[in-house]
Amino acid sequence: MVLLENDGRTKPIPKKGHIEGFEPADNKCLLRATDGKRKISTVVSSKEVNKFQMAYSNLLRANMDGLKKKDKKSKAKKSGAAQ
Repeated sequence: MVLLENDGRTKPIPKKGHIEGFEPADNKCLLRATDGKRKISTVVSSKEVNKFQMAYSNLLRANMDGLKKKDKKSKAKKSGAAQ
């Protein structure tokens, strides 16, 4: 893509040959994730965002069983001591 700065244009001009496959109606979102060792990525179309979001939230809920629960007693002591 070529962007001309001096002619007042705000949108980039695509290079020749890239115009044929351009479909502006279907927006896509690129998602990337890593666990420190592996990198994964996926592309989600605008039509499937809700489906992906529901599947992703179910996956997160299913795998968050190892988290520590908050200790309400120690939190109350800390807030009481601050006053």
